Amino acid sequence: MGRPWRALAALAAALAGLSSASGVARADLSRVGVVIESRVKLSERDADALASRLAQALGAQLEVDVIAGTDVRRRLPPGGIARDCAAQPDCLRDVASRLDGDELLVLTMVRTGPRVKIDVTWCDPDIGLVADRAALLLPALAGPEADRVLAEAASRLLPHASPRGGPFAGAASGPLFVSSSPARRRVTAPVLVTAAVAVAALAAGTGFSVAARADYNALEDDGCARVACPAARRRVDQMERRALAADILFGAAVAAAVSSAILYLTSAESESRLSVAAAPGRDGALLSFGGVF
Repeated sequence: MGRPWRALAALAAALAGLSSASGVARADLSRVGVVIESRVKLSERDADALASRLAQALGAQLEVDVIAGTDVRRRLPPGGIARDCAAQPDCLRDVASRLDGDELLVLTMVRTGPRVKIDVTWCDPDIGLVADRAALLLPALAGPEADRVLAEAASRLLPHASPRGGPFAGAASGPLFVSSSPARRRVTAPVLVTAAVAVAALAAGTGFSVAARADYNALEDDGCARVACPAARRRVDQMERRALAADILFGAAVAAAVSSAILYLTSAESESRLSVAAAPGRDGALLSFGGVF
């Protein structure tokens, strides 16, 4: 299968995964009830307003349906829930039933001067799971700093919830999916030719070098360095020609080998790359595609 077809197959798999993930996120949208168990030095109105702002932060950050504040109070019995409701499975199931909730965040609010501490207990009444979350420490009852604390706490209070936008959240900052075929070097015809020349030149140079060495040894054995030998001049000229040929061939072998290496290293194909990016839209997700083949 060619690289373009592999890239298109990867695109189809990515889109199938995105569609599946999006469908799961919508099907698993959870309803969370934010319930005040107790409050200290906070009026009912201020406590409800704070719970509603926490609900807004959760809804803005996560794929959840949240009910809080006066909407919760109207559905609960007069006087609210028992102080130890989070420790009573029957009480939790009753509260969840009244709120049509899948999960509960049970709050205990304590105000000390301008600061407010919120202890949070997460509950899943259906399966009886209860877990304490890290307390929220607000520098004031209201204001930008308090809202920042609530917003930053959303993912810690419901770590299992999908970010707002589901599988597309944060996609605007980078690709959602990237498929690439890395550049590959090829053994081309010029690479083969220059490599063959290098091998041939090396072999021939070795042959001439061995022959020149044999001529030198023969002259030494005949004592031509000490006494005059028949045809000595011709034999020396032959030895020198062979040695020169060996040097030339060795140089050619090195040059051909370097040329072959350069041709191979510069023979890389263009990289095949496919990227898919997504960003949340008003009615779903906006996909963008790009790549080179």
